[in-house]
Amino acid sequence: ERFTHNSWAHNVEAFIAGDRYTNYLYIHSDDAISRGLADGKIAKVSRAEKSILLPVKIDDDMKLGSVAVPHGWGHQQAAGLSVAQQTQGVNVNIIIPDGPDSIEPLSGMSHMNGVIVDVSAV
Repeated sequence: ERFTHNSWAHNVEAFIAGDRYTNYLYIHSDDAISRGLADGKIAKVSRAEKSILLPVKIDDDMKLGSVAVPHGWGHQQAAGLSVAQQTQGVNVNIIIPDGPDSIEPLSGMSHMNGVIVDVSAV
């Protein structure tokens, strides 16, 4: 999402105009069809007992069996971000693994990609 590369851009009305008011689940058309999903429909993305709901964007550049959810959204409770509070994006960190077992040992950073999730239609 090139207009909102950094989350501060969500607080600039011009950058979240049109269909840029939220983050999306990007998924290959074949994977979407097998899950009963279509462009604009709501998908449930789950990992363990946590889940988020996102609108779907079909993208055949996505590798089969993988999905993408841009991070940096979910500002509804952010003080001082009056424009960003009105966006509908969700915080993907909700489904990112946490705790000591989810840390990459060399860098000490959380694993934020390559996370196995379940995707279904709502």
